[in-house]
Amino acid sequence: MAQNYEQVQNGDISSRAELPGLPDTPEFAPASERVSRLGDMAIARAGWGGQLSTEAIIEAGSRAGQLTGLQITQLRNIGFGGGYRFSTEISDLLDPRLQWLQAGWATKLALKVIAERDWDTVDALYVGSSTTTPQTVKQIRDNLEQRGVTVGRIQQHSLACQSWTTSTVDALTRSDLTGKNVVVVGLDTLSPMTAPDDPITYAIFGNGGGAFAFKPGKEMEYLHGTTRFEHDEKGITRCIPICALPPKEEWQSYPDNFLLVGEQTHEFLAVTRDGLVMCIPPTGNGKIIMDGVATIRYFIIESTSFDMIQNEVAWYVRHGKVEEYGPLDIPFGHQPSFEVIDGLNNYALKRYKREKLPGTPLQFPWVMRNTGFNNISAGTGLVAIEEMAHTGQLQPHSTHLMLGLGIGNSVGIHLVRFI
Repeated sequence: MAQNYEQVQNGDISSRAELPGLPDTPEFAPASERVSRLGDMAIARAGWGGQLSTEAIIEAGSRAGQLTGLQITQLRNIGFGGGYRFSTEISDLLDPRLQWLQAGWATKLALKVIAERDWDTVDALYVGSSTTTPQTVKQIRDNLEQRGVTVGRIQQHSLACQSWTTSTVDALTRSDLTGKNVVVVGLDTLSPMTAPDDPITYAIFGNGGGAFAFKPGKEMEYLHGTTRFEHDEKGITRCIPICALPPKEEWQSYPDNFLLVGEQTHEFLAVTRDGLVMCIPPTGNGKIIMDGVATIRYFIIESTSFDMIQNEVAWYVRHGKVEEYGPLDIPFGHQPSFEVIDGLNNYALKRYKREKLPGTPLQFPWVMRNTGFNNISAGTGLVAIEEMAHTGQLQPHSTHLMLGLGIGNSVGIHLVRFI
């Protein structure tokens, strides 16, 4: 990851690298795009902006006297080699130019997997994103149709990092989409929401997305699972609200696989015919504010993610799926940071030992270190799937636990099978 360096000025981490501003056209960053196959399914990934390595942030921050030894250790424990970002001069995520660019990047990602599948029709298009507006999602559909792709239903899921998971599960669980052409796009542009004087969030979050083209029920099937939602009343992670909750009269009943914890959660999670929206506690300074320790603790312990995983494993065994499909293969899903994934794995090992549970716990792999991407929210899980398909870790005729995590807060644990 080559860097172009300038003299550190005014203690600004971003001045250490020549990062571009918003481009005039929605081009992908050099060497960021790739398409892989998983059986007949196609998965694409791409980033936008300049590539900035974590080590460059550490070097610049250290020279500027911004980083303590503990912070340097924390940055390296995040587990990302780097990410794609723009200069910090962008301040308005609702800026029409930025929304136009996001529509362009999403369109290009979708076209990559559509071309790989040789499709001219998409029966359902899902866009998972918390930095695009509903109008932008409609623009993506219009862009595709202008390029000769007929698009059926469209949905937007705005559930932060969980958006791609709920989009995929929704497509897999709709009987009217069985055997149909489905494209899930997950993307977010997060670098405008991070400040260079907060090196941790600056290194964690970036820009990019992924796209996934599959036929539910024929190439991938849903077996069982739960998505747990609990409103983040403490505001352990706060950011700029982009998608407002729709009017209450448009709200529909929650899917059977949703588990809502706490009365307030029902006021902050909306299901409509156009998709899903979950409110994230807002911030007043236009940047992501994250209590890292509290966030990690929530996803590892307080959200009961371990128990949710154990429940799905028990369901798989109890319903004779081991005899039908064989043992569960390598799990996959969202990759928020190495600390969270490693914490989940270590917590599982401790619980197995303390409670003398049979067998061995599933261990989630960390695959992001050498991808060039960091946490791009709704796109991160799709980048991880593409990486695992590209390296052969995911194969057809296998059954997996699929992990979704999202600030706001939500945890999804689902059993899926590649056919």
